Amino acid sequence: MAKRFLSYSPLSTRKLAALSMREEDGKTFSEIGKAFGVSVTRARQFVKEGVRIRQRYEEAEAERIESHRFGLKVYEAKVLLPLLEILKEIPTLKVKNS
Repeated sequence: MAKRFLSYSPLSTRKLAALSMREEDGKTFSEIGKAFGVSVTRARQFVKEGVRIRQRYEEAEAERIESHRFGLKVYEAKVLLPLLEILKEIPTLKVKNS
């Protein structure tokens, strides 16, 4: 997932805007629904899906940053970084932290 650029579709943008309205502006689901022309239930879904979109973006960004920490490509990091964590758990093996 981190390899592919996370671009936002118009629907994703609406969901993130709904999330922003809820978290930053303190709008109710009813107010959000009116702003987007959807029901209260659909507004609640927009906010919930906005949270998921933001989490995926943050996870992908964290993975990208972590992979660059060691100068690795993302696909290399997906293999090598978990292996490094496993090796750190072996008590007799000393793994240098950078």
